[in-house]
Amino acid sequence: MALLFKIPVLFAHCFEQFTQARFIVFCASVFFGSVIFNWMLLHFRRSSRSFSLGRLLVVTADKSENDALQVGGLPLWFVSLLSLGTVFIMYPYLLDPGQRPILIAAGFSWIGVFIYGSLDDRFEIRPVVKLTAQLLLASVVCLTAATVISPTNSAVIFIVMTFFSAAILNGANLIDGLDTLSFKVSAVIYFGYLLLAANIACLPALFLTVTCFFIMCGFYFFNREPSVIHLGEVGVSCLGLSYIILSILIFDGYSKLNPPLYALTKALLPVVILLVEVGVSFLRRLLAGKSPFRGDKLHVHHILHRRYGFSASAASSLIAGSYLIFLSLSCYLMEPYTSLIAFLSLAVCSIAWSFAVGASSWFRGQIRINIVDAFLVKEEVKILPASSLRSFRIVVTEQKEKS
Repeated sequence: MALLFKIPVLFAHCFEQFTQARFIVFCASVFFGSVIFNWMLLHFRRSSRSFSLGRLLVVTADKSENDALQVGGLPLWFVSLLSLGTVFIMYPYLLDPGQRPILIAAGFSWIGVFIYGSLDDRFEIRPVVKLTAQLLLASVVCLTAATVISPTNSAVIFIVMTFFSAAILNGANLIDGLDTLSFKVSAVIYFGYLLLAANIACLPALFLTVTCFFIMCGFYFFNREPSVIHLGEVGVSCLGLSYIILSILIFDGYSKLNPPLYALTKALLPVVILLVEVGVSFLRRLLAGKSPFRGDKLHVHHILHRRYGFSASAASSLIAGSYLIFLSLSCYLMEPYTSLIAFLSLAVCSIAWSFAVGASSWFRGQIRINIVDAFLVKEEVKILPASSLRSFRIVVTEQKEKS
């Protein structure tokens, strides 16, 4: 695979401007910073002393069976922001002029992710508020990127980018359901972006990929089954935002070489698993006569874990491993054919894999579509037409209190 052999060229290009020793120190600092930060969070919970900072940071996951912390996103958020800010300030020559405003806008969105994610981890905000916050933060980056990449078609690009950004953020949230699943899937996604960045020598994409990957490696030691720390809303939103920024950087680089549609399919190729997860979850709930916005435990990773008896780690490895195979084949197809064919092939393989695993659990032999109930009727309220009832009666029972 030609793209694979271009990765050493990308690193060699990085070492020419950043030096190999500094790069190794940078990666090691990011990794150990993540490990130390996660360890400190556990220390705050286990310490018998009263830490005001600890009480502020430590949030226990309500759905955890072993009382795990739901704050793994804090190291990801803080270390990545600090690391990329250091590169941005100390080594500005690594960035193209057009990339600087995109990354500045991404920094503001990164701060916003921390605010709404922390509120959701602590108080569990309403889904409509969460979705509004996601769209607002994604639009900040997408609007800046659209004006930089194509000032003449900025409106169309902004709408397309915002749509896919919302899907990526929600997909990152849906895929975070088992121990180590987010780490393993994110590793495959970052590998895909590294391949694409190598083809156009995009150094900002390299640094963002490497930074987030080594932070997640440090998080892995605390998220192994049974996990003691979960990512939480801050973490999955940071992952989703990193994918969005990488997509924009890749789209910006390839749009100078390819038509917009082909540049877009290349930029979205590594995150097809997230887009498919959102689309399949929406579709299967409609086909089962349920609201597409109602949460459930019928995602592919839940089915592998609960119905087929895979451990959380084994189910996560199976999902990430199969997606790595699909993504690698798609990257291979992208070279002799086109990125559009590669994108569609990856989407078809991912959808077929999801339905092969989950169809029997989703529909149980029957498909019933009720769009009216799914979109217009509240879950706890059911309206029956008068024509469907011949008669009815109301029975009132009175229960006497024992003296």
